[in-house]
Amino acid sequence: MLLNDYYHKADVRQKMEKGLLARSWDFIIAELERQGYSRQGIRRRLHAADVFAQWLAGEGLSLADITDSLVNRYIAGIGRRPSVRRRNGVLPHNGRGIHQVADLLRKQGVAPPEPPRAPVPCDDIDAYLLELRHYMERVMGAASNTCRKCLPYARLFLKATFPDSHPQWSLLKPHHVSQFIQQGAEKLAPASRKGPMQGVQVLLRFLVQKGELPGGFEGAIPSIRQWRHATLPRHIASEEVERVLASCQGANPKARRDRAMLLLLARLGLHPGEVTRLCVDDIDWRNGHVLVRAGKTCRERLMPMPEDVGVALMEYAVLARPRLIRRRPDEEPAGTTTYPPIGSWQLRHAGNCGPRQNITTSARASRHESQRRKPCHANRECWPESFLWFIPL
Repeated sequence: MLLNDYYHKADVRQKMEKGLLARSWDFIIAELERQGYSRQGIRRRLHAADVFAQWLAGEGLSLADITDSLVNRYIAGIGRRPSVRRRNGVLPHNGRGIHQVADLLRKQGVAPPEPPRAPVPCDDIDAYLLELRHYMERVMGAASNTCRKCLPYARLFLKATFPDSHPQWSLLKPHHVSQFIQQGAEKLAPASRKGPMQGVQVLLRFLVQKGELPGGFEGAIPSIRQWRHATLPRHIASEEVERVLASCQGANPKARRDRAMLLLLARLGLHPGEVTRLCVDDIDWRNGHVLVRAGKTCRERLMPMPEDVGVALMEYAVLARPRLIRRRPDEEPAGTTTYPPIGSWQLRHAGNCGPRQNITTSARASRHESQRRKPCHANRECWPESFLWFIPL
């Protein structure tokens, strides 16, 4: 079974194979792999599907009872975790991807297809928004996330300007545009105040291109004043960085691992995801460089490796790294190993508990002298041979 590739503990596999989704795991895994999900993303969806199946069994339901309303009731009963950045909280991983799992079960044929919905009456505003979405996708080449962000503001603007849902473009004036954007920006956080402007801007350009409005009408959009770098998270001072690193002193494996990760964050300014994806082949010991693989920027970076970073990596690799199963060199590196949020526990332990404090940002903002220490030219042959094919940090 494909389930063996994602869960190595026999008791976990046996528990999942006895549930309602026993005959569907291979199909779900194959479909998620075909859609290009990472190993971590597939594991999260498998866990969420297993919890959902346990909830169905506890409610006395079967896979034949799955509907969109039932999935919505299950998600609503999970509850949201409080979040500093999101007013309504964050949905736990157990509630994410359940609709996708339900669609896969319908595709397999074990869940009933969703009945066709009754046609929604379409007014003039909805018709224009459908044309706007087609314009954004076909002409502008906008991504689905861009459409999802801009269309709601375009709808709010049209509803506020034409309450009767019958747009008369000759009555649209520049002060309608500026008033809507100003009122919308006042209610939003500084990082989100450009949302109404972008949605209305796309709508006006579409109407100008269609001939409903005169050319240059989009110039009525006011600019949003925003301080430069105002949205950057607050960094911690250099003394606080050193205090966090000092809290990881010790000879036990956890302390060595945490210190190596924190030094990569603090000295090189790497993101936590870049640290967890780091492989041994990415470290050039002779020249003292660290190769950061391409992430969301689709570009690789070659970073200098300070001496203390190289020593910490060497100590963890030789003295503290667990002996895992050796893999073949032709296998793809398992870059989806998950860890707790890097640096969060150490920040709290060192007394730096600010909600927006970031040790990575401190490395980029402070630029203290420890970033310019001489590189480490340790010989790579001192690494154990079996370490070369292990799971990355």
